[in-house]
Amino acid sequence: MIRGLDRKVIIALVLLCLALVACDSPNGQPTTGGTPVAGPPDTVVPVTTQPPPSRPPPTTSAPLSPTTPPPPPPPPTTPPPHCLQGAISWDVADDHIGEYSIVCGPVVGSHYASSSNGQPTFLNLGRDFPDIDRFTVVIWGDDRERFPPEPEQFYLGKIICVTGRIEVYAGTAEIIAADPSVLVEC
Repeated sequence: MIRGLDRKVIIALVLLCLALVACDSPNGQPTTGGTPVAGPPDTVVPVTTQPPPSRPPPTTSAPLSPTTPPPPPPPPTTPPPHCLQGAISWDVADDHIGEYSIVCGPVVGSHYASSSNGQPTFLNLGRDFPDIDRFTVVIWGDDRERFPPEPEQFYLGKIICVTGRIEVYAGTAEIIAADPSVLVEC
């Protein structure tokens, strides 16, 4: 036995199907086998088979709601064209260990380790700590006063290029910056 709710659903589906069939016919009336089923009694409208009108392809992403901000763009993996000529991107610096190079990338994280031995300031390019695939610019505490005040805040969010010998510490490529002249904002 069909319950009341199921009967309403079936009726709604039948009406929906009839409406869809009517929308696809040329005169707006439902058809069967190419002849009109219903229509004005004095008018016969020939039914021709035509392909449905083309529709734009469906979009691959749902529209964002007004309260949802768009996702942030990924950090650039190559230096912008206005950076220093001959520079390499932060993500290939580990292929140049031991070389004197110019490395460019976005400062995505930073930290001043004021209570650590040597009081280093770390500027993480491309990826933030603890990701070992990041590139790090190290400013030792003795050199910190030569740089802009709070270099960990000053450079954060900027794209920079650093010049020096690429070394590795704990699996991460780095350059030690002893003077602000080796750091350039792009």
